[in-house]
Amino acid sequence: MSGSGFEIAGIVLRAFPLAIHALEICRDTANQVGLFLQIKLEYKRWRDELEYHKLLFTKNLRQLLLPLVLDDDKIGELLLMPGGDCWREKSVAELFEKRLGDSYGLYMQYIQGMGKTMDEINRELAIDSEWARKMLDSSQKASDSQFKLREFLSRQFHKFKLSSNGVVRKRLFEELQEYNDRLERLLRANDEDMHLLIDRSSRHQSDKIDITICNFWKKAKSVFLALASAWTCQCQQHGANLLLQHRITSKAEFDITLTGFISSIYECHRVRISEGKDNVLNESISLLDSVPSRQPNHKQRRPTKSALRIKSAIKTLIGSSKTQTSVTLVHAEKKPVIPTYNKIVNLCASLKMSETPCYGYLEGEECRYHIFDISRYNSDIARSVTLDQLLRGDVPQLLTRSKRYKISLILASTFLQLLDSPWLSAFPKRSDIVFFNNNDGDAAFFRLDQPHISRDFNTSNVASTDSSSENMFNFTEALDHLGIMLLELCFGRIMEDQPWGKEPSAGANDQEKKGLNILAAREWQCHVNEEAGGDYAEAVSWCLGGNRIAPQERWRQEMLRRVIQPLHRCHEYLSNGGIEI
Repeated sequence: MSGSGFEIAGIVLRAFPLAIHALEICRDTANQVGLFLQIKLEYKRWRDELEYHKLLFTKNLRQLLLPLVLDDDKIGELLLMPGGDCWREKSVAELFEKRLGDSYGLYMQYIQGMGKTMDEINRELAIDSEWARKMLDSSQKASDSQFKLREFLSRQFHKFKLSSNGVVRKRLFEELQEYNDRLERLLRANDEDMHLLIDRSSRHQSDKIDITICNFWKKAKSVFLALASAWTCQCQQHGANLLLQHRITSKAEFDITLTGFISSIYECHRVRISEGKDNVLNESISLLDSVPSRQPNHKQRRPTKSALRIKSAIKTLIGSSKTQTSVTLVHAEKKPVIPTYNKIVNLCASLKMSETPCYGYLEGEECRYHIFDISRYNSDIARSVTLDQLLRGDVPQLLTRSKRYKISLILASTFLQLLDSPWLSAFPKRSDIVFFNNNDGDAAFFRLDQPHISRDFNTSNVASTDSSSENMFNFTEALDHLGIMLLELCFGRIMEDQPWGKEPSAGANDQEKKGLNILAAREWQCHVNEEAGGDYAEAVSWCLGGNRIAPQERWRQEMLRRVIQPLHRCHEYLSNGGIEI
């Protein structure tokens, strides 16, 4: 057999209907001359065996094709027209070989062995179907032709009966059975091996992401310090609203709204800070594509600029004299000219003057952080609401269970990612968690899926980070505080309004007040399972005491497993089928 391995498989599949067709001609001609009763039993045995092994081989090929060909009609065409033109397509043949990998050579040995067995079966049947058909057609016109046909069939059927005495037929179909079994076992073993490799690779990638997320606080600290060092202006009022996120990738990106630009027509700058990459131009263009254009808002005091278009952004990058961008021409064949961004020395001035999609970069402890423009707007159109206001019911917008559970997941992820960095204190208040409106839409509609935390860059905040040490950090008290916030989000009510809340005495110190809050939280905790289910209850339980047995150096890894993952499952359940109530 010549051709590609895939084409050979089609030729072998075609051998089955050819053999069955020969038997059908034999049956028809035998009926014509009254000899079918002599071969009826053996005919049925051969026909049944051929149909059975054809079905097995077709199933093996279908299992081989399903991952390769997405179109069901294409698979149907391949199996119904074996050996046709579609079996000679190079693209499918390449996928066939790639699908089998190291098993390809052995698989083809079995296919070729099956082909030889089918050739022997057709020789054993010894029915010249075309000649028999011609004789059958001519027998209706001449009596001597019918006589010759009867004489021919008598000789053929005699051989057919002798070859069907069980020995030869049994051997041939046992060979087919063995080849079909081997093909099935080989493909199953190949698939199992592939799945194991994929699972191993996925687990390895997941472990890498987990480690990155557990060390994310270091990146967050580095970004904060880089930003703080870039405020060399005399404004003394700059701050930042950091978007809190539940991260599932290792990519270090920060969406931040920078504030305090009083002398500028734009008082707020929404930016994205990303770890430095070689091709910053592609990064900025990709970012612009992802930012929706803003609709005009005629009520605001000053017009808001629309998101920069890619064409104008590139034109500005190359030709504007107002930017801090320098363009380096590299004489290399077929290589684009990539702009080189300058280091930001005065962030306040850079954000006011620059019109490029990338303002430049900040120097971090281990890498550069590029700052990309997302949008700019006036602070008088930006309204906000705090988590405290939402839980107290001071805002008409409904905080549904689904939204509360999503905020719980984001807050828990925030503690994992930012605790022990200057972005997050150990005991953030409900009023520190802020939600903003859309700026360009309904002023009363707040994005409850996008909590922010506000920080300023005064001297005390920056100085307090210098003595921070993960080994010295008391994470248990911070997690107690998180556990109480999770309880409040679970039930949609604040701790102070609960009947089991312990009212501290007038002379109680801060430590005593914390202890009373923990006692009240543990009473409240008993009702979580009925309200939110086992996953949410597990997360709260670990925060309110379960973390005490976590090793000091591995509490983040334990938190990822015992808090973040259960809360993620809880949120996914509601998102996929739960009802917002």
